[in-house]
Amino acid sequence: LPANPAAKLQDGALEGSNVSPVETMVAMIAAGRQFEQQMKLMQIAQTQGQQSAKLLGST
Repeated sequence: LPANPAAKLQDGALEGSNVSPVETMVAMIAAGRQFEQQMKLMQIAQTQGQQSAKLLGST
């Protein structure tokens, strides 16, 4: 990347974050919950598949 000739360095300025920590934490919690729900659905589907195989195998 070429240097921007219009860029300036300001002494004594405070740097700020462009990320909201609260929004990020809420999004992480929501993603974790969604992952847990998907894992439960996969476990239920696997259990149902095993039960179906047992029923079909016993007839």
